[in-house]
Amino acid sequence: MERIDRFRRGATGALLLASLVAARLAAAGTPAALTITIDDARDFARLGGFLDYTVTLANAGGVDATGVVLANAFPPQLDPAYTTWVCLPSGVGATCTESGSGPLEDANLSIPVGNSLTWLVHAPVRVDATGESVDNAVSATWNSTTVNALDSDALVIFREGFDTPYGDGS
Repeated sequence: MERIDRFRRGATGALLLASLVAARLAAAGTPAALTITIDDARDFARLGGFLDYTVTLANAGGVDATGVVLANAFPPQLDPAYTTWVCLPSGVGATCTESGSGPLEDANLSIPVGNSLTWLVHAPVRVDATGESVDNAVSATWNSTTVNALDSDALVIFREGFDTPYGDGS
């Protein structure tokens, strides 16, 4: 009987070890889970004003994402000639182009597990912009998977709060 109990205890330990190993292998095989956001913290865009976007691309998956491509479907209401951006990587191994001008586009990005990349984009709204809104969309592609995000602001000529310094009309 004692021999059977010892066998059961040994078998339970072996099963526990096997399940822990299986769980670690499953986590390691989990693909990168990229998420992307874009936000300018406003609801309205004034003709001739500026929009300051924060774009964040994060990896919450189980493997590092390398060779990621970021693209910006730059809206015609913004002026690409005077748009600038900078990238701020978080964590060791996260890499991106340091800065640029024009629509936000970056390639060959590296985002280790649990890290992110953040871009600060400063874009002027054209004085002759037309349409009802400024719809700024970004996307990131890695291994045939694309994630998208959109920020939309109503385009206005004048709105309460725009007549004050740093007023955003929100």
